Amino acid sequence: MPIYVVLSPLEQFGASLEEKVKTDYAENDRHEIRPGVWFIHSPLVTTDQVRDDLDIKVGGNSGIVVATARYTGIADRALVEKLQVWEGME
Repeated sequence: MPIYVVLSPLEQFGASLEEKVKTDYAENDRHEIRPGVWFIHSPLVTTDQVRDDLDIKVGGNSGIVVATARYTGIADRALVEKLQVWEGME
């Protein structure tokens, strides 16, 4: 399953997108980096599908979905472990 990053502008961050992420993605399939920013592991295969699933649209939730093909860096242990598990499921 692909890994995506969901970004919601902080000034427009609303509880509805947060609730949608929490409802649609189990705790094992999401990791909040900070308010309004999540890594998610999804069975959906395109960013458009994730966007639509999260109701990101004019008149709906405000946000951006980014597909992660490659990434690098250092992060908290819980995120690194989740990413490793998700990658192992590919």
